[in-house]
Amino acid sequence: MLDLFTGHSGVMGQNFTIMVLGFTVAYYYGRLTLRSAGDPARLLMAGIAVGGAAWAFHRGYWWLWRFDLAVGNDTGAATLQDNADWLILVVCLSALSYLTHLNRWARAVFGPWAWPASVGLAFAVYIIGALPGVV
Repeated sequence: MLDLFTGHSGVMGQNFTIMVLGFTVAYYYGRLTLRSAGDPARLLMAGIAVGGAAWAFHRGYWWLWRFDLAVGNDTGAATLQDNADWLILVVCLSALSYLTHLNRWARAVFGPWAWPASVGLAFAVYIIGALPGVV
């Protein structure tokens, strides 16, 4: 029973849970986005849906990698790890989700410069978050 909560099994359970939650959030907020024509919060709902889908795809990819490791398919796991560069698309989807939320606030503060200000703020937040890994 301890093996269920430790090692590959434990991480696979976490990844699968986040994947299901991400798809659930993406589905729910995607439906809300489609049903809310004319609502000023529609862009925010679309951003949440994109963010949920990004997390689901990311965790699903790494769940497959852990699955290959758990069943002893080291070649498949190595292939998944070597081809993980495409996950930069997931980072871009997460950034898009973040920017849609930031833009609504930035529009009130920066006016016509809302998108450039949102991109600059998102980049600053990314640098602050990544800096400890570099130092």
